[in-house]
Amino acid sequence: MNSKQSLANKIHYETLAEAWRSGRELPPEVSEWSVLTAEPGGVDYVELRGDKQGETQRQSG
Repeated sequence: MNSKQSLANKIHYETLAEAWRSGRELPPEVSEWSVLTAEPGGVDYVELRGDKQGETQRQSG
C-alpha cells in the first residue's frame, strides 16, 4: 500500500503530464512544488540563527 505522500506525488505528476499532453496550462497552485512541500503541522521545532552568535568561541593558546 502506498503512503499518502507517495500517492500525492503520483497524482501531482499525472496531473502535470496530462496537462502537458493536452496543451493546457495549470494554475500555479496546482502545478508548483508547494502543493507537495508544505510545512509540517503538529510538530515543535526551534528556529536557529544562521550566524555564529551564541556559539562558544574557541580560545587559542
